[in-house]
Amino acid sequence: MKSSIPRNLNVIPSMIINKTLIENNENYKRLLKNRQYSILNQLDNSIDLNRFENDNEYRRLTILGLFMCDDPSFEYGEQLAIKYNISIDECHHSYFEYLLTTSNLSLNEIRKKMKPFLNSERIKKNRQIKLDLVKRLHTNVFPFIDGKDYERLKLFYDIKKSLGDLTHAQKHIQAIQQLTNILNN
Repeated sequence: MKSSIPRNLNVIPSMIINKTLIENNENYKRLLKNRQYSILNQLDNSIDLNRFENDNEYRRLTILGLFMCDDPSFEYGEQLAIKYNISIDECHHSYFEYLLTTSNLSLNEIRKKMKPFLNSERIKKNRQIKLDLVKRLHTNVFPFIDGKDYERLKLFYDIKKSLGDLTHAQKHIQAIQQLTNILNN
């Protein structure tokens, strides 16, 4: 005896499941995007969300900008960086640059904030990261340090020394120390 149910009816449940999965996935993506935009808006309500979505360079600069404050949201910023293929190192270097040029924190506070990064295994084991950071500091930080701000200059060279630039950094640190001693006497 033949079944009166058409053969293609057997396919329908899987089609329904596939359609439902696709719709759920699209809803999930929309929810993620809305959550992302909500968090971005909370962090800085001046971010143009449409431009963030459509302009790669604006997105990159916005994500780097999330690191350029005294207390950035590292977890969220790093998640965005990974999602949009932006180097975590570039994000951290932006943070260093901000701390050394723009931040109003005391030098001791800056040291405390930088220490975990400088002591991380990632930096200790990767020579290229060290070289990139030293280069960026020389290009984007050093020219903006007031020549009479000996403590900031010393911090700059202490950082270079911790990144492996031992000879030049040590000479500068000694010269700054001598100059500071002379001026204080």
